[in-house]
Amino acid sequence: MNGRNLLDSALDAQRLIKWLYGPPLGTTGSANKFEYNFPTRCPTLTVVTLETMGPKAANLKYLVAALLLAGTAIVFGQTLSGAFVWDDVILIDQNPQLNSFSSAWAAAWGDFFQQAGSHHNQSGYLRPVPTLLNWATVAVFGRSAAAFHLINLVLHLLSLYFAGRILNRLGLSPWALFVVLGLFTFHPMQVEALAFISCRPELCAGLAVFVTIWSYDAYRRSGKFRWLATAMIAIIFGLLSKETTIAVVPILIWYEWTQYPTRVWRGVSVLTTIALVLVICRLVWAPGLSTDHFEGAPRIVVAMNLLGFYVAQFFMSEGPRTLYDFLILDGWSMFIGVAVLFMASIAILLLGHRRSRLTLGLLWFLAFIAPALHLIPFPTIAADRYLYLPLFGLSLAAVIGIQNCVENRPSVQRPSYVLWGLVLCLCGTFSYLRTAEW
Repeated sequence: MNGRNLLDSALDAQRLIKWLYGPPLGTTGSANKFEYNFPTRCPTLTVVTLETMGPKAANLKYLVAALLLAGTAIVFGQTLSGAFVWDDVILIDQNPQLNSFSSAWAAAWGDFFQQAGSHHNQSGYLRPVPTLLNWATVAVFGRSAAAFHLINLVLHLLSLYFAGRILNRLGLSPWALFVVLGLFTFHPMQVEALAFISCRPELCAGLAVFVTIWSYDAYRRSGKFRWLATAMIAIIFGLLSKETTIAVVPILIWYEWTQYPTRVWRGVSVLTTIALVLVICRLVWAPGLSTDHFEGAPRIVVAMNLLGFYVAQFFMSEGPRTLYDFLILDGWSMFIGVAVLFMASIAILLLGHRRSRLTLGLLWFLAFIAPALHLIPFPTIAADRYLYLPLFGLSLAAVIGIQNCVENRPSVQRPSYVLWGLVLCLCGTFSYLRTAEW
């Protein structure tokens, strides 16, 4: 082989490697191709983002954003005319501790529901960030229910923005991205989290989770410490909003295990240590024993019943606003819970890297629903708002699962788009009617 042939072979090999893997982490490709890229651990899977699909496809992100913004305004805009209800009255409208920063700061580090006075029972909830956010809202806008509702919607829209960035980096098509975020926003089970002012802990924790994941991914792609620092701040913000933020740890482990050419556990270790330290401090702080609604029942039986109950609610939501005062432990929900846990676990183990986005959806749902399954007792039996973050995982798994089934069948792809459009319209209609009840 002469020198010219050897050079051609080397160039061909270089093009093949670049086609398979993209440029190295932290480098910049040509302006008309991509800014950066990275391989998954599956060597034949290339990440395709909206930006790499050309100007026309990249502009679809603005259409997706406009549709989500318009839909949120139509479905949940009516909350701006709503008043303070239920816990809002105790925590905000009649809470004198929000009159000054010093009293709000003291209340932030106490029991969440004892802000209204010592005659209320201890809940065991520690919510510093939502309490201080309530004080800031009162300081700027007064005790205006419309301002509180508007800020809650802004928190959710920010979550949608970062969730969209995450899904884009995972290579979802514009249509799939829109459907996932649409289900996450317009599903009837999300109405409580978005229409009930006192659900700020869920919204703050949700935003923190998405920012943590997005920042960690940016850190791993660029190697810049500022993104790891952002993830550290976000996870602290989330854990001081609601303890379920700790479920982001297995998601970060999944990212490290599947999304990068080499596994570097330093960043995950730092974030996991922060999360564990804060959770331990939280458990030590707990001001009293929470009410155990299932005393005497095996925890695993309670957990499987609740898991089946929440999955059923995803497909068959009940009532305008449901108060779940009891749970039947020997009904159909336990069988659903066992079946869902078994099938999801098998799918995660078997699919692995081959269907990484599907496994992410399943893992996300199981991780974020676990804290609501009463493995550790807490006062509330069940609530729609506990599905706020888990619904993102369920939506992702449902959309990717169906997309995988129809991707090689062009004759059913167009009908699947129509079907998803109808599903979103139905969800939006039911959520609009549900929101009116608030």
